[in-house]
Amino acid sequence: SGINAEYGAGSAVGALANPLRGDLVATLGETTGTTALVNMRDKMKMNSTGLEILKDRPRITEETMDMEYLSNLPTNTFGHHYYQFMNSNGLSAQRAQTKFVEDEELAYVMTRYRENHDFLHTLTGLGVTVPEEICLKWYEMVQTELPMCALSASSDQYPCPSLRRGSFYRNKYLGVWRVVALAHSS
Repeated sequence: SGINAEYGAGSAVGALANPLRGDLVATLGETTGTTALVNMRDKMKMNSTGLEILKDRPRITEETMDMEYLSNLPTNTFGHHYYQFMNSNGLSAQRAQTKFVEDEELAYVMTRYRENHDFLHTLTGLGVTVPEEICLKWYEMVQTELPMCALSASSDQYPCPSLRRGSFYRNKYLGVWRVVALAHSS
């Protein structure tokens, strides 16, 4: 709709000016992502796990994530690493409510995407700095095809990775590029 286009354009300008504005990034994702959300939902419907998720609509929230339990898991488990990531960065599993996606099922797909974001941080080892978030957007762009991810990933303000930078970039971000390349090749 016209209103969504206006919100999309405004949030794109604002998010590029200040990538830490999660509300603008969320609005941009919702107002520009309908085709990608349809594609994600359709892919979910193509296998039994995806169908079960769409049917049951499990959530990742402060109420459903037992952080104390995760903190006590063995240190070599995903749950413990997720706890460490969330705790060390002072993050909450709570995500913004989807506001601009009218279709209930697609709104859930957007919510699910948001709620899985910190799992991706845990899997990739990327932190929460702007360059690291942008690198994660590269991965998400390949996986989700959300225009918001492409816009974030293509930001000239924080190129990722740049081999002209220090060893931090060479070592940490090359792993993300390998993951993106593998995901894109399948």
